Amino acid sequence: MDPMGETLSSLEIIAALVPHVDVGSIRFLDIGEIGTDEYAEVEADNVREALAPFTNVSTVMLNIDANRRHILALRGEDAGEVVEDEDEDEDEGGADEDEGDSGANETSLPLPSLQHLIVQDVSNAYQLSLDALNEAWAVILAILKERRRAGRPIRFLTLSEDETFPGITGDDLTAIREQDQAFLRRAEGLVEKVFDSRGYGQQHTGNAMRSGRILEHTQQI
Repeated sequence: MDPMGETLSSLEIIAALVPHVDVGSIRFLDIGEIGTDEYAEVEADNVREALAPFTNVSTVMLNIDANRRHILALRGEDAGEVVEDEDEDEDEGGADEDEGDSGANETSLPLPSLQHLIVQDVSNAYQLSLDALNEAWAVILAILKERRRAGRPIRFLTLSEDETFPGITGDDLTAIREQDQAFLRRAEGLVEKVFDSRGYGQQHTGNAMRSGRILEHTQQI
């Protein structure tokens, strides 16, 4: 809210702050929600525009919303549709691929210095399904592959979530866990390290509950 009492959207707040701060010195960016003052959904292009000034950010924390708009903003402007594939060979040995195949180049990527991606609510826990999990992982893997092909690889991936597969039991839980583990293995082939901190709300250290929006897994880059 501004001094005159008018409510500003997060997009307007970022636009207002950028001229008055040294954005070049910002290395860590935590953007939970980017939207309008009426909480209307914004498209990936709007989020990409908000991220544009932060060229030296090496770590970003983003939520995955129902339509993946926030995480999709990390893809290049000319990136094509996200395709769910099973090409594990590409995950392991993509270094010899042509950069042009990715649909993005080094200059078109938002947050060009990004090395650590922290994803909140990857499994969209409160609307969890096998299809939703597949869609979320397809986006994450597409980003990791695209960045590597463009010569801007993400080194670390952190997954953060309050609960892990809540309300899922029996055969459904087994199937989701198996699929999730398969995606984790693929991600491990694309980055130096994956930190899976999902379920922080179910973990306690003494009487203190861990928070998902802290720097516990922020790497020194």
